[in-house]
Amino acid sequence: MKHLVSFIIFFSSVLASFQAQKTISGYLLDSSSGEPLIGASVYEFKTAKGTTTNLYGFFSITLSSDT
Repeated sequence: MKHLVSFIIFFSSVLASFQAQKTISGYLLDSSSGEPLIGASVYEFKTAKGTTTNLYGFFSITLSSDT
């Protein structure tokens, strides 16, 4: 029984940590030509997290939900 309670507490804390994050993703395209922006920086100043776009202009960044 003691192990079951420990497992439930651990599992609940893991779920809570996953729910506290949001992932933002998308494509960056040039406004005039519609071509993907390769290697463009996407940056969030509050948390100082950032990423760059890939060869297709796609980016994905995970931030806390309060950001």
